[in-house]
Amino acid sequence: MASPLVVHYDQAILELDGCDPPDQGCGDCHDCANPTPACTPGGTCGPCVVDDDCCPPLVCDAGICKAIIPQ
Repeated sequence: MASPLVVHYDQAILELDGCDPPDQGCGDCHDCANPTPACTPGGTCGPCVVDDDCCPPLVCDAGICKAIIPQ
């Protein structure tokens, strides 16, 4: 690469309404979107509780999966 590369991740993409309603059936975190990003053991989408509920590299913050923003 001849010049620096800057990549911007816009967290606003996580706040868009999904096509599927909350409490839908799911198999893993890829099936769920904010505001109910976690696939619960019962197989429905709900708020995240721990970071492992979110798809990497996102982390759980007050029930919502967010990206870590470097300071």
